[in-house]
This record gives sequence, C-alpha cells and structure tokens, in this order.
Amino acid sequence: MVPTGPLLLARPLTITLHESWSNGLHHIEVIGQTAPGREWLIEKFFTESLERLDARRDQPLMVQQPLVRNADPDADRNFKRAVRVAKREQARKG
Repeated sequence: MVPTGPLLLARPLTITLHESWSNGLHHIEVIGQTAPGREWLIEKFFTESLERLDARRDQPLMVQQPLVRNADPDADRNFKRAVRVAKREQARKG
C-alpha cells in the first residue's frame, strides 16, 4: 500500500504489536523507517489511506485516528545513557 524503495520506505511497514481489548477493540502498532525527508509517507499518506479505507466500510472500524510518533534510535540511546549517568551521580551525592 505504501511505496517502498531506497528513497521512500527503507523497509516495508511491520506490525509490532496487536492487542485484543474488550468490546472487540484492538490496539495495533506498526513500525516503519523512511529515508530522511520522507516522513510524510507514514505521517500523512499511510494514515490518511487507513482512514479512507475505513470510511468506505459499511461499519467503520477505527474509533481513533492513527497516531504517528517519530523515533530516533540514536537519540533514544543517548537519552537512556544520560539518565543512567545522572542516576549514578545522584547516588554518589546521596
């Protein structure tokens, strides 16, 4: 559904989590990686495509719009390291 290639999605979207909740509700997480500057493929194209497909159904399934969160593995790793260092320093003082 979303075009892939070296200048678009680095790899196909993958479902990383699917939880069945009560009353037939489901929580689904999808992860994808884009080339720099192509974030719109997931932020707009993919989410709007899901909404359009759902709107065409006799009984729409989506109760909430898709939520997009940008992630940077390098930034996450640096943040976790900074938290560990801060905790060590705090433990030394206290």
